[in-house]
Parts: sequence; structure tokens; C-alpha cells
Amino acid sequence: MKDEHVDKSLVLQLDSAFIRKDPYGVVLIISPWNYPIHLFLVPLIGAIAAGNCVIIKPSEIAKNTERLIAEVLSCYLDNDCFAVVTGGVQETTRLLENKFDYIFFTGSPSVGKVVMMAAARHLTPVTLELGGKNPCYVSDCCDVQNVARRVAWGRFFNAGQTCVAPDYVLCSLETQERLMPALRQAITEFFGSNPRDSPDLGRMVGEEQFRRVRALLGSGRLAIGGHTDERELYIAPTVLADVLPTEPAMQQEIFGPVLPIVVVGSMDEAIDFINSRERPLVIYAFSSDSKVVNQVLERTSSGSFCGNDTLMHVTLTSLPFGGIGRSRPHNLPLASGVGSCPWGLSHAESGSWGDVAPCVSPCSPISAALLWSSTRFLPLPVCCPKLNVLRVCATKRLGKLHHLVVSLAFLSSTGTLRGFCARAGTCPAQADPGAPHMLLSLVYSVVMYLWVSELPPANSLSIPQECGLIPSFRTK
Repeated sequence: MKDEHVDKSLVLQLDSAFIRKDPYGVVLIISPWNYPIHLFLVPLIGAIAAGNCVIIKPSEIAKNTERLIAEVLSCYLDNDCFAVVTGGVQETTRLLENKFDYIFFTGSPSVGKVVMMAAARHLTPVTLELGGKNPCYVSDCCDVQNVARRVAWGRFFNAGQTCVAPDYVLCSLETQERLMPALRQAITEFFGSNPRDSPDLGRMVGEEQFRRVRALLGSGRLAIGGHTDERELYIAPTVLADVLPTEPAMQQEIFGPVLPIVVVGSMDEAIDFINSRERPLVIYAFSSDSKVVNQVLERTSSGSFCGNDTLMHVTLTSLPFGGIGRSRPHNLPLASGVGSCPWGLSHAESGSWGDVAPCVSPCSPISAALLWSSTRFLPLPVCCPKLNVLRVCATKRLGKLHHLVVSLAFLSSTGTLRGFCARAGTCPAQADPGAPHMLLSLVYSVVMYLWVSELPPANSLSIPQECGLIPSFRTK
């Protein structure tokens, strides 16, 4: 990397002052099972690009992917710059006894503590990519159809096995009753009348995770779904109503296709509830009144914030990604991989009057390609204090092709849909002077649409099933 020259004082004008970024050395990457390709390859790219050597420890839960990485990676990388270590808890424990120059871990907070304790013995710096229970507040003044589609899309994407998925909903009793038929309609729209037969609904990764999530179905009142099949590791998209804060579904991150709804009396009560728990990885807020969304943003603390949408904030390479507190205590920057750390919490807000992202099923090839195409170049994630706020708008429902083109334009323009829509005349917004040229975004959108249309169905891809949807399109 080139030296970064810095400003000098008057007395040092004849001297040279610059910042030189050196590689750490040997980096250990411990990747998870929910996106086992994406979440090992992204930090690997950043680490090697920065000049490090890497020890890779894939998750033993995703057995096929673990074997694939061990057998295939050497065909594409110099064996002198990496090594793959396979095995379970015992092998990982032995691995952590060694001294590394940097450790990058993605997984649960409980295992993150073990990794941090092992790193502390050698004073090794770490990045912990952890999770948490992400609240989703829905105010009384909202478009329930729009909210239901976006919440269902974010919750049931990859069968709910996504760290930034909305974990539970906070709303009034009246809003809960209005949401139920809308959520039922959205689930049917995405997965059909029998979700078990839908090619767009994933399965739990293994028997242990299946049993853990199934045990949570006794919380609250079963309102939607609840069907399970252990042989297929199938859990239907499920909504639990009137869940109490003391029930099992509210004591751990669900990480499955189950959405609890906790009834609160007001926005203030919802904010107090959020603040009484560990600071989450992301907070979602839905309201037709921007003052309500801003109130939730200003009076809570989280790694990221997304207003009137779910998941879409992680597709923006212009926003940092990370957590705070238990959710993700240490983070690295989006742009520079294992290296320097520009701090900042990421926030995004979509318009509440239309639909962009959830125009297709949450696990369809097109939906996966939308997210994959916007995140395939993301290096290591990061974040810490405050604040970057993105405000974008959404087009009205004008058909799936139009949705796809505008969605791709949105992703390709790094979140400046406000300017794109204003120029195209599709929504009441002020033009954003920082938006890229509309023609460039449109051309990219059409090219991406033609490319996506050539992709095979998700169930015909010749890759391990647990590889997840986003990384699966790397095989094309």
C-alpha cells in the first residue's frame, strides 16, 4: 500500500511525514456456518490483500462447505499464503493456544468470549463478529402491508439464520392485530400456501439448531405457522403473538424462521424496553412519521440502525458495518481489510410509502443476486461511535421488472436512490446532488437484470446446500 502523506507544521516543512500501513503477519479467521463461504472469503481477501498469511478455520457444522474449502482453495491460492484447519471444538481450542498476529472470529457471544480470552494470553488484537437480538419497533401510524412484507423478507431470509435479521417486533396490541393478516399474506406471497414445498425457503443447518429453535415455539401464542419436520430440518415461517419478555424466545438470539411479537403500550415503552437489554447489532423502526423513526434513532444505541426497511443497510459499501457492546465489540473498516480503523455507526432510512427490496421472495435467485451483487466486494466489516444516516425513498409498486431495475440501480448507486427517483419522476423526493448519473445506474441495472435472468434455479446449483444463497452465485 502506498504511503499516506500527512500535513506538516511550519517548522517541519522540509521534513517528510507519512503513514505506512504494514501487514499484521499471520491472521486466524474462524468462520461461521450460516454464510460459510461469504464470511470466510471476505476477511480472507482483505487479509491477503494487506500482505498477511492466513490460517482458515471453517465451521465444522457446515461439513460439505468445510470439505470444499479444504480441497478446492489450493487450486486458486498460493499454498504459501494460507492453510486450512478442519475439525470441531477440540481442534479449535488447540488452534487458539498458538500465537497469532490477528484473529477474526464470526459467531456467538459465548464462543467470542473464549476466543478473546485466548487472544488475551498473547495480547493479540481481535475482531469479533457477534450477534444479538435485533428489535423492530412498528408504530401505530404505518402502512401495515409494507411493514409486513419488509419484516417477513428480513426475518425469513436464509430461514432466519442471518445475524442482522429482525429478531422480534415491538408494537401496540392494535398494531399486532393489524399486522397478523398482512404477515400471513406476505408469507403466502413469498413461499406459497405450503411453504414446505417452496424452493425459496431454506432449512435449518443441523439437528442441534433445529431442536433449539423448535423449543422456542412454545413462547406466547402461535399465530402463524409452527409446523416442523425434524427429518427435513424444516420449520415453517412462524409468528408468535403476545410473547412475554420472560419467555424463552426472548432470552436468546433466535437465528431461525420464528418472529415473536411483544406488545408495548407506546413508543416510549418500546424504547425503554430496548434500552433495558444488551445493545443490539441493529435496530429497526417502522413509521409513516419520520419524527417517530428519528426518536427511536436518537434515544437508543446500536451498531446499526435501519428505518422503514430491513437488511438493506448492509448492502451499502459506503456505510461501515459492525456492532457495539456484546453485539460486536471490535470491528474493522469496510474498505481497508486488516488495517486501519475509521470509526462510525451506520444508519439508513427508507421511505415508508413503497416497496423495493421485498419485491421477490426472500430466498429466490433474484433476491439473492440483488444482495450478492451489492456485497460481493465488501472487505472486513467495522464500526464504533456515531453517525452516518442515509435517507432514501422507494418507488410505488409498478411490477416486478420495474422493481428489479430500480432495486439494482439503488444498489449500484450506493444508496442514492433519492436522486435517481427524483430524476425518473417516480417518487416525491428532492434530487440528491451526490447521486451518480441516472443513465450509468440504469445501464448497470439492465446488464445485471440480463445476467440474473440467465442464472439457474437455486435448487439446481451444483454446490453444497449449506453454502447459503449469496455465496452460491460465485459459482457462475
